[in-house]
Amino acid sequence: MSSNLNVLVIGTGVYVCGRGTPGHGTILPAIYEWHRRGWRGELFIAGTRARGVAEIQEKVAKLNEMYKVEIRPNYFPESSDDAQAYKKALARISRPACAIVVVPDHLHSEVTLEAVHARMHCLVVKPLAATVGEVK
Repeated sequence: MSSNLNVLVIGTGVYVCGRGTPGHGTILPAIYEWHRRGWRGELFIAGTRARGVAEIQEKVAKLNEMYKVEIRPNYFPESSDDAQAYKKALARISRPACAIVVVPDHLHSEVTLEAVHARMHCLVVKPLAATVGEVK
């Protein structure tokens, strides 16, 4: 069964791609496994630093080799550091789409609310927010 759901991963760190480690994290390998099982949507990846995007591009190249596929994500920021790059990705991703929020804990609620306001379904790594009040 194939799916054309587009996916925006917001974050480029250890959980996403194993940044700073020899591993590949958990999020990208899960997406590659989903691709193996029929997912054919577009992948968007948004970080804040060009250096982080460059590292995730290297990890994607290795995963493409390992899985013998050619996933070509759309990366944000495209050239220089931009703390708001995920907002540009939210505006550009075609629907139907969902967001996987994998940013530092103190940013979870802010980033997730932006995605929800952009009419995206969200998967947020725990915790959803720093306080119960933020969740409400």
